[in-house]
Amino acid sequence: MTSGQVAEHVLALLSSCQDPRQVQALGQTIDLTSILQQKTDEEMAELEDKGHPKTTLFSVSLDTMALCLARADGYRGPAVALAKEVLSPNSPLSVDTRAVAVLALLCAHDNVEDPEVRDLLHEAVWTVTNDFLDEQEERNGLIGNIYSMGLALQALEASRDFYAPRDWDCAQAFAVVTNHTFELPMAIAQVLPALVGTSYLDAATLNCGAPTDLCPSLGTQRVPTGMMSPPGASQTPQESQDITVHYSITNNLQGIPWHYSISVTVPGDSTLLKVLERAEEMDPENFSFKTEQTSWGPFVVSIHGLAGSDNDRTYWQFLSSGKPLDQGGQSGKVGVMLGVSMSHPHTSLCHRGRNLQAKKLGAHPGHLQHLLKPPRDPASHQGAIKGHSSVSLCVPGENRAQIPFAFFPSSFH
Repeated sequence: MTSGQVAEHVLALLSSCQDPRQVQALGQTIDLTSILQQKTDEEMAELEDKGHPKTTLFSVSLDTMALCLARADGYRGPAVALAKEVLSPNSPLSVDTRAVAVLALLCAHDNVEDPEVRDLLHEAVWTVTNDFLDEQEERNGLIGNIYSMGLALQALEASRDFYAPRDWDCAQAFAVVTNHTFELPMAIAQVLPALVGTSYLDAATLNCGAPTDLCPSLGTQRVPTGMMSPPGASQTPQESQDITVHYSITNNLQGIPWHYSISVTVPGDSTLLKVLERAEEMDPENFSFKTEQTSWGPFVVSIHGLAGSDNDRTYWQFLSSGKPLDQGGQSGKVGVMLGVSMSHPHTSLCHRGRNLQAKKLGAHPGHLQHLLKPPRDPASHQGAIKGHSSVSLCVPGENRAQIPFAFFPSSFH
């Protein structure tokens, strides 16, 4: 498991009133906290040596938060490093990464005594949350894209004291979320805490002695009917006419450069995954692809025999009219996503790095759900997708490594 995956397990155990230091498995007692500390140390060593962590800053943020909530000793160094990354003008981070970083820094801020460190953490939280509030005001409630909102809302909910006396129009932000139907469990898991006025930081503060047959009150917030739907469910099924999708794949990063294009006809309500499948049926030699199943759904790991690589920090990025997609894979409908009957998806191989040329920035590599998200680590694929769509092997700022096909994020660990 990656450090981020271990961190998620630690958080899950804490929120279930279980001790992550004493996990019973295969007749043994496993200390997940020690394993997480070891993996976090590896992340930090690579960050110091190479300027980027072993995986992503999103994972490091999860690691720091989990270590802090588990009351381990190794969270302070990563917290300081995260704060510096957040404040660095040369380290553009996605909404997802910054949101989880805020949660980690809030926990660290509440537990460190060094005034200089506290000031640094406070400045980082203040900067990120005010950036989120600015973006929400400018974009009528949206921060990043719809799949960034859950983590962003958690960060804003937990950090009210840091951006006070500035007001947060939470009703506007919640309206954006409640008007969307979420299908993937991971997306729902990020949104629900904010809707009931909590965050992942509350995972370690549960009343584990409370009766187990009683459900906690949801307070004044209620999840609107229809907001959460089972995978594949359709709120308003409609017949759709066929559309023609012009799909291209490009590799300019590894080996001999290549570019292939194809036009496929699919129903207007088809998903992006359907487009890839249809292209492969028509021309398997050039348009073959492979996916891996993740908690965010299928994740595209290889196209035309060329796989993304954690070691090379490359991943496949999906674009439309040169802009990263906000949703796709199994969940994003091509017609809605592209907004036109004649669409041009494009895929390019990308590289995760820093200070890259503008043409290589622009979309996070996140989930394909976040397929349309900004490259933050992926960063933010935002806005309506119109015109040509493509997939490329590219290089955005600190991004998650690949693009999942059903809503990713958030994350890629």
